[in-house]
Amino acid sequence: MKALIGLGLLFAATGASAQEFEVASGDWSNIPRIIHRGEFMMDDRMMARVDRLASAGTCSVPGLRRNRIDINVPFLMQFSPDGRVLRIVLQNTGCPELEAVIGGVLNRKLQAGDYRPTGENQEGWYRGDFRYISSS
Repeated sequence: MKALIGLGLLFAATGASAQEFEVASGDWSNIPRIIHRGEFMMDDRMMARVDRLASAGTCSVPGLRRNRIDINVPFLMQFSPDGRVLRIVLQNTGCPELEAVIGGVLNRKLQAGDYRPTGENQEGWYRGDFRYISSS
């Protein structure tokens, strides 16, 4: 995809079965939306990691503030014709630790079957948004 710029390979910190993910920037508005089912799957440990990042102020991410967190990170998933996930690409936030948490959440949701392609795209690419809001 031409819209993917500056790919950097990272690994989600969710265990041996975790899907690798990449980080990139680009205009993804022309990519079809992914079907999302299920509940938000961010455990206490993951929320605590994001809270620590916000408190420390080490990452300059829009919406990641000490007293209120309201982040929205777009992502892409590429599915094979048989429905397997081939690639996960997160919008570059400039904060690898935050990206690792988001990658972990996306992996949990994939394992639970919460994301599905719509079939409207020959290349298998779909977009979604990771949204997390918290206030202290």
